[in-house]
Amino acid sequence: MGVWKQWTNEHQTTRKTSSGRRKVTLEGDDRHLLHMAVNDRSTPSKHLAARLSTATGVLMTASSIRRRLLPHGLCARVPLYRIPLAENH
Repeated sequence: MGVWKQWTNEHQTTRKTSSGRRKVTLEGDDRHLLHMAVNDRSTPSKHLAARLSTATGVLMTASSIRRRLLPHGLCARVPLYRIPLAENH
């Protein structure tokens, strides 16, 4: 419904407060994820996603895990996809 049509019908111009996709996890699942990330700081985000899916049954991607940890000041480790150089290289 357009803003003008809503004003003429209901004398209001407020829009919906919620938009976007709903969160897949609950607050308890997020707390469980934070607990896992704090306990083992060297765990990559893919491993955290796998452990969360086995514990709660919720499938999340590694990027979603990293996004959930950012507001709490935590960064999940992103695995290195290239071969590290040796001294003779």
